[in-house]
Amino acid sequence: MNGFLAGPIGDPRCWRKSQIWYYDISDSTINWNNECDTTNTTYLIRETKALQEEYKKFKGTEIRERHENAFAGDVSSMLWPGEAYMDGDQGLEENRPLYCLWFLRAAIQNDPKALTYYGTATRWEDSLRSSATLRRECLGRAGSLGFLPAKAKYAWQLGHTNGTLTYPEKSKRMFQEAANGGSALGFYGLMIYSNFRKEKEKVVQHGENCLSASYFQLYNELINSLLRYDTNDETERISNYKAYTYCMRLKDHPDLYHQPKRTEWAMETLYEEKECLTFDSHLRYHLGSFIIGGWGYLGTGRRP
Repeated sequence: MNGFLAGPIGDPRCWRKSQIWYYDISDSTINWNNECDTTNTTYLIRETKALQEEYKKFKGTEIRERHENAFAGDVSSMLWPGEAYMDGDQGLEENRPLYCLWFLRAAIQNDPKALTYYGTATRWEDSLRSSATLRRECLGRAGSLGFLPAKAKYAWQLGHTNGTLTYPEKSKRMFQEAANGGSALGFYGLMIYSNFRKEKEKVVQHGENCLSASYFQLYNELINSLLRYDTNDETERISNYKAYTYCMRLKDHPDLYHQPKRTEWAMETLYEEKECLTFDSHLRYHLGSFIIGGWGYLGTGRRP
C-alpha cells in the first residue's frame, strides 16, 4: 500500500505512463507541481495518513476489501470509495480530499466517469491537484472516449466565458452530438444555446426533449427563459402562459423536494455549481411573480 501512496498519487513522473497525457494534461500538471512542491508534499503526507487510517479502521469489512481492490489497481473499486466519500454514503463519512484523490487515481487510468467527476467536482474544492485547464482537458478526454455527459460539459466550457458564447458553432455541434446519443445534457445545452440566440421555438423544443429524457433540472431555466414583462404584447403573453404551464408541471413533479446526492449533481450539472437546491423554492418564486407582478394571462384575464 505504501508504494501505491508514495508513487502513483504523488509523483507526476508516474502519471506520464497513462494515455491521458496524450490529451495535453501534462503541461498543466507539471506547471502546478513546479510551483507548489512544498505545499503538495504537505498535502500528500496528510492524505497518506488519512488513507492509512481508513484502511486500518475497516479491517474485516467489505469496505476494507474494496480499498484493497482499489489499491491493487481495479478502477471500479477506485470509483466506489470516491463516490462513497463524495456522498458520505456506504458507511463512509464525506471526505473531500479523499474523493478527489480516488477520482484522480481512476482518471489516470482513463476511466471516463472518473475523468468527468474529476473535471467537475474538483472545482468545488480548493484542490491543489486541479486547475481550470486540467478540468477542461479531463472533460474533453472523457468526451472523446464517448461519455456523453462529459461531451456536453466540455461543449459548455468551450462556449461559455464571462457570460458569453465564444465558440457558438463548435459548442452547438458538440451539444448536438451528445443529444444525438440520447444525452439529456446535450438537449439542455442546445436549449441554452437557442435561448442565447433568441430562438424561442427551439428553446421550447429542446426543453421538451430534455423533459422527455427525464431531465428535471432544466425546469427553472426553461421557465426563466419564457417569462416576459410586457403584458400588452400578445406574443409575450403567450410566452408567459407557457412559463405558467411549466410551473404547474413542476408543482406536480414527484422530485420537487428531492435533494440530489453530490455524485448525481456532478453528472447532471453543466454550470459547475457546487450545490443543487430543491426546486420548491424556485417554484414559489415564479408563482409569486405571476401573482404579484400580474404577468401574462394572470394579469390581463386573457388566455392565448
